[in-house]
Amino acid sequence: MRPRNELRSVKICEHGGGSQELLRKGVLDFSANLNPYGPPSFVLDAIREAASDVRFYPDSDATELKLRIAERLDCDAAQILVAAGVSQIILLVALTFLQPQRRALFVAHTYGEYETAAKLVGAAVKKVEMPSLRINAETLASEIRGGDVVFLCNPNNPTGQYLREDEVALLLEAAVRKDALLVLDEAYVDFVDDVFDALRLAEELRGRDAVEHLLVLRSFTKAFTVPGLRVGYAVGSARNISALRLIMPPWSVGTLAQRVGCVLMSDAAVEFLKWSRTKIFEAKKRFEEKIRSKLGVTLATDANFYLLHVGDCSGGSATAVKGKLREQGVLVRDCTSFGLPSHIRFSVRREEENEALIAALSSVLGDCPGWRRASSVRKS
Repeated sequence: MRPRNELRSVKICEHGGGSQELLRKGVLDFSANLNPYGPPSFVLDAIREAASDVRFYPDSDATELKLRIAERLDCDAAQILVAAGVSQIILLVALTFLQPQRRALFVAHTYGEYETAAKLVGAAVKKVEMPSLRINAETLASEIRGGDVVFLCNPNNPTGQYLREDEVALLLEAAVRKDALLVLDEAYVDFVDDVFDALRLAEELRGRDAVEHLLVLRSFTKAFTVPGLRVGYAVGSARNISALRLIMPPWSVGTLAQRVGCVLMSDAAVEFLKWSRTKIFEAKKRFEEKIRSKLGVTLATDANFYLLHVGDCSGGSATAVKGKLREQGVLVRDCTSFGLPSHIRFSVRREEENEALIAALSSVLGDCPGWRRASSVRKS
């Protein structure tokens, strides 16, 4: 028996993050956008305390964690789906809401799992261009059609742009009007300053059934540095969450992941995030100042990572630049898979690690004529 024809166009999505073997050799990993100050000690304590519970099947509904998330967000537990990370939820969304006669709509340079999931179910894909690598909310809203599933990574990976409340409201209003679904992927929202509450925004439009047209995705991975524990959640209408739950395989979220998720809803986690965000914001400011003064490049981002155009260096190939930086002991993200073969992406880490990155960039890019034209997406 042959695989389905739809699989011919599907490619395995590339991701950042170096191998454990590579990192054990001392290579600094800037390719994964993780909190450099995690995981907090109370996460490791929770794992040790729950270790003996691995002899039991996990709760398929993650009941306790759902209740804690609902309490934190001040919503009903029926509006929460806990799953094995945001990427699993994206696939569940495609399986639940997409089909060959429907479209997945997203911007041209964004998280690759949206396209992979859409193609797996045979849905059409529509990409909206990004002049100057910026998302234009009006342009995106104008492209929405009835039955579309609109994926918006906010802040966007890899460009770092965060759409503000009025811009997302414009998209949500268009989704309501056209009977589409807006999937707001907030995997990196914990690293954004001055964040608005998308759930409250939808509730303000409740008279137009806006909650039925919005699904918010959240991750624990980035903010608390737990990529090895696959756990994330979706928030939406009880009807949409129930439909997603029908599709999700049983026991998707393991016992340890659920236990850690509960701990990450605690006051201790709130304090850790507050402390580490302050450190990261300070590190971003110093990094931008130093790279501007030492290398003559202006960078800015709304998230905890930067996008850099490598210009004419190594023929403008991000793959080649990544290899040269690897020789300098730092690992960055080659953005070819994002449709940006002349760009690299790197995260913000601790002060001394950021200094090593600046030194490596200076060594590799300093003599290249085109790279000084590079700039990231500016803050809105």
